[in-house]
Amino acid sequence: MKTTDKRTTETHRKAPKTGRIRFSPAYLAICLSFGILPQARAGHTYFGINYQYYRDFAENKGKFAVGAKDIEVYNKKGELVGKSMTKAPMIDFSVVSRNGVAALAGDQYIVSVAHNGGYNNVDFWCGGKQSRSAPLFLPNCEKK
Repeated sequence: MKTTDKRTTETHRKAPKTGRIRFSPAYLAICLSFGILPQARAGHTYFGINYQYYRDFAENKGKFAVGAKDIEVYNKKGELVGKSMTKAPMIDFSVVSRNGVAALAGDQYIVSVAHNGGYNNVDFWCGGKQSRSAPLFLPNCEKK
């Protein structure tokens, strides 16, 4: 005669038959929000400063020319917010590819991260002076 433990039988009856894990909508929403948060802040800019400052910085234009130091930044009201590039001169961003995945490291070499690959369409733009139909590499960027 077989004897079975009542607790074991009850536990087996409550176990899901499909083996799937149940997700509540709240748990799913929390997981998705944590996955999206870093990307949401990637393009964050301060609303009090004119957006043109950010563009000029990225394109080495205006006050942010290569080698510039102690660059004063003003808000939209014309008040001084602070100074940029106080400890080092402004760097040259023309070596960075247009889409930001690689940088030039010599005449015919580019460097990037290991998880990127297939650099067939990388182009470099020389501070916004190059058109999109230009060749893959523009060897002589003229500063005007």
